[in-house]
Amino acid sequence: MSSIHPIFSFALVAAFIISVAEGFAPATPLSPSPKTFKTHPRAATLRSAGGFRKGNTGILGLRLQDSVPPGVGEVLSTYGVEPSKHAALLSELKPLLSPGQEGEASSPELEVVVERGPKGLGIVTDQNNIVVQNTGQPNLQVGDRITAVEGVPVTRAKGVADVLKEVLVKGQTQYKFVIERGGKASLESVLAALARTEGDALGDAGLYAQDAGGCGELLSVAESLEEQGGVSNAEGVLGFWKLVFTSDPTFALSGGVTGYGSAPLKLAMHWQCFQDKDPRGQTVEMIANMDMGTHAIAAVKGDWSMSGDGVLAESYSRLEYGGSLQATSPMSRDTRCTYVGETVRMARGSGGLFVYVRITAQEAGKEIAGWLEKKVAGSVGKGPSEARWEQMSKESGAQSTLGN
Repeated sequence: MSSIHPIFSFALVAAFIISVAEGFAPATPLSPSPKTFKTHPRAATLRSAGGFRKGNTGILGLRLQDSVPPGVGEVLSTYGVEPSKHAALLSELKPLLSPGQEGEASSPELEVVVERGPKGLGIVTDQNNIVVQNTGQPNLQVGDRITAVEGVPVTRAKGVADVLKEVLVKGQTQYKFVIERGGKASLESVLAALARTEGDALGDAGLYAQDAGGCGELLSVAESLEEQGGVSNAEGVLGFWKLVFTSDPTFALSGGVTGYGSAPLKLAMHWQCFQDKDPRGQTVEMIANMDMGTHAIAAVKGDWSMSGDGVLAESYSRLEYGGSLQATSPMSRDTRCTYVGETVRMARGSGGLFVYVRITAQEAGKEIAGWLEKKVAGSVGKGPSEARWEQMSKESGAQSTLGN
């Protein structure tokens, strides 16, 4: 019998890979039911970038009777769009490319002066031209969306860096930026970027190595987003989520939701799936074994509910570790969702803040498979590859002995 578990067959990506891994709920579908999302997944992606607001305003705030900026017109013509249709097409694209969420009013525009220093502007923007890092501009804030520089519009197709190349003048130290400030979508984009950066910084160590003490900027953005409020209903929670940050110092030490990540083992990663069919709630955690140098999966499945004040009640009746059933006694976890957006879910427990980012079923499966193949960082063990080879050698030797 092969020692490779079915999780490594990506043909099973349509099955719930989080629960399939190492034998956990093998019959459970990976994708949430069709009722989980109201729109096609592609539409959901577009909504995270913009939202489907309707109207006759063009991509740059133009009305249909307004002229189309030459640069935009040239791009459209390159792709075969007739000039007479440019304005109408821009009007249709505006809802898809604007960073605001559905139903969210546009943020007021402000004009600020930005200073250029010896090392440049000292800001970093994302694909939506939102400031995600700011080390030297007192007039800019993390979360600001830049819409123009020196009167030149900034778009997704022509970002801040591209426009700056056009307007930078040798010897000029001040530039006028037009920005939008205070939008929830902007803050959500920044929070997701900061959280992912924090998660990436952990490398192969995982959650047990996280130190919330150096994450002041992330916590500040999170609190600002919480103040603005967000969706806190059951439908918004449906889907797959990955924990990328927690300020709760006891969460990893106590072993996570499953409890298996406590010493001498360690909690490396944590994923969740909430759906509207059985098993309705599942949490999967990657557990690091420092002695063996390998990772294993601890998982719980059961049910969940959301109260009117945003309390997410998770109740589990099945606990597994390494593919084997460990317990069927009830266990629970309650947190209060303080913000649920297109890409970010925030919850607060008794010990602090939890920041989750929304992922796809395929991403969850790929991440789990990757962690199972990793050697535990800083361990003295041989790691999964050598351990598997050694096990196969033993099995081969045993078969030879039996054959004699």
